[in-house]
Amino acid sequence: AKHESEEMRRSILNMVSHDMRSPLTSLHATLELALQGAYGNLEPRLSKILVKCDSEIMRLVRLANDLLDAELIHEGKFE
Repeated sequence: AKHESEEMRRSILNMVSHDMRSPLTSLHATLELALQGAYGNLEPRLSKILVKCDSEIMRLVRLANDLLDAELIHEGKFE
């Protein structure tokens, strides 16, 4: 049972490290380009919404990074 829970924990962390962060990073980059005008001028209201969306995306990225850091601490590998 302990081995199964360890395997599940590692599986979740692998999902967080790749399956979550990769699309979030891509979304962040796309929003940054939009906010810098790469896709044309944005209405101020839309810019405000995109800034908020980007902020929430970065919050999720930080959360994913925190989970990975917690795993490194758990394994004694955190520097």
